[in-house]
Amino acid sequence: MIEAVLGAAAVAAAACAPLQALMEETLGPRGEIAAGAVAYVGLADAPGCTVSLRGGTELGAGVFEIASKIDSALAAQGWRRDPSADADGAGATAAGYVRDDRRLTVTVERDQPEAGPYAVVLGLRSASGR
Repeated sequence: MIEAVLGAAAVAAAACAPLQALMEETLGPRGEIAAGAVAYVGLADAPGCTVSLRGGTELGAGVFEIASKIDSALAAQGWRRDPSADADGAGATAAGYVRDDRRLTVTVERDQPEAGPYAVVLGLRSASGR
């Protein structure tokens, strides 16, 4: 059982390491990588990995500015925006991206819409769910 968990963690680290480096270059703080199920609009949850980071106004002036920085960085890496996966709410925004057979979700939110640190989560998974 431990080997399966360690194997999943190693796969997650390898798959998400480029995204972790890109977010560190784009936003500053180093994100944490984790293995786990990743959701994507219109698809069942599938194994994947996440990169999560937190920060204050050093990330940007608001969720949309932070998301715009991430969008530009991902586009430069060949990710295409999937408008069907976009969603906005009070103090939060989410977007989906496609590259090859992979799907990526990006969520940027504040703990409280009016104040507090920002939370950024990128979720990477395959399109087929394998």
